[in-house]
Amino acid sequence: MSAVKKKIVVAVTGATKAGKSEACAYLQKLYPVIDVDCLAHALYKKGSSLYGILKRKYGPVIIKKDGEINRRILGEIVFGDRRDYWDFNCLIYPALIKKLKKEIKNTAGSVVIVDMAILFESGFYTRADKIILIRASAGEWKKRIGEASDRRYFEKIRKFQDFFPSSKKIALSDYIVYNNSTKEDLFGKIDKIMDKILKGDLWTRKNRKRP
Repeated sequence: MSAVKKKIVVAVTGATKAGKSEACAYLQKLYPVIDVDCLAHALYKKGSSLYGILKRKYGPVIIKKDGEINRRILGEIVFGDRRDYWDFNCLIYPALIKKLKKEIKNTAGSVVIVDMAILFESGFYTRADKIILIRASAGEWKKRIGEASDRRYFEKIRKFQDFFPSSKKIALSDYIVYNNSTKEDLFGKIDKIMDKILKGDLWTRKNRKRP
């Protein structure tokens, strides 16, 4: 009887506007990609247990006319105060991790890509075989944010993402991609990383202890 081949979980993460979404959209052409944001949003759709909890906690202000939660207003509340941010995470993370593990198990293929902005904050980084961290220089990031219509909202999100130190994220990641040039340059870097992973570059997972 042949041994069961282990599924490789590659987590892609990065701050807002760093290029994580572009990298994952590119990877989706070749590999199944799990969008963790979509999983999280599904957790508190109307009728779910989390929907009721969030409605009671934050009030009717977060409810749209169709009864669904207004994610933008919820985000303004959550990213407006550190305590609200962590309270929200404590509500969401357990259910999200449970759903993500099930999604990975049910995803076909030997490689699955996890698109997850909150990889480190949620603690799920300990379950990834490989971590790709997408980064952009401060100047490039400000340029991208300056082009966004809701610049203040993105700046507010970034402040909370920085609660988990960048230096620690770098130390815990297997590959760091600096996305300061063109999309073609980003995609070329991603191709080289995936080629290494597919060739069996799994030594980091075995030898580096992640607390």
